[in-house]
Amino acid sequence: MFILSILVTSYLPDSPYSSKACYARTADVSAKSTDLPVTIVPVSTLNSWSFRLTRAYVFTGNCASKAEFYSLRRLVFRDGSALAIPESGGALTPAKGPADRPTAPRSIPTLNGVTATATAPVDAMGGRGGDRFIGVWKQGRTSVLATFVDGASAPPKRLASIDAEVVGITYFPSPDTPSGAIGLLQKRGKTWSAVNISWLHHNWTW
Repeated sequence: MFILSILVTSYLPDSPYSSKACYARTADVSAKSTDLPVTIVPVSTLNSWSFRLTRAYVFTGNCASKAEFYSLRRLVFRDGSALAIPESGGALTPAKGPADRPTAPRSIPTLNGVTATATAPVDAMGGRGGDRFIGVWKQGRTSVLATFVDGASAPPKRLASIDAEVVGITYFPSPDTPSGAIGLLQKRGKTWSAVNISWLHHNWTW
């Protein structure tokens, strides 16, 4: 079990898409953090080296609330535009280049009768192709991160629980190992944050 801890101050922006209105700060991702927590609890079969937080940002301004997902230090909006997040935090600026939207599965299994909020493919570079997916399901006040095979009858397999509402998910695979980076955009109360999770899934049974 590990804890992502974040703290945010209120800020009234002049525009949800203005770089002047949107700021990010890096958040403490160590297990010993003492800030107000957003907790990500992996299933017991995972350990700290196969599933671990590597980066977190906390946003001020309401740009994050307008975003569809977070990927590679960018907030991406439904119209395809994106804002870039400085690596060490600071004011967000318009991102260069197109923002690929994760490929959708043909069918999405339910979890406890609930349809996934968002999904992303695991198998291919650039988020294209493959039948293995990762998704997030809202379960009461928490979210469940789980995997599934597109078109299979098996229910989603739980990966972790998160005490926040996850609204967007992406996955960027490693080109040469069975691993990759999960990107989550989430809110807890009035706090919006984005996190990266490094996931080594060579022993994960789909």
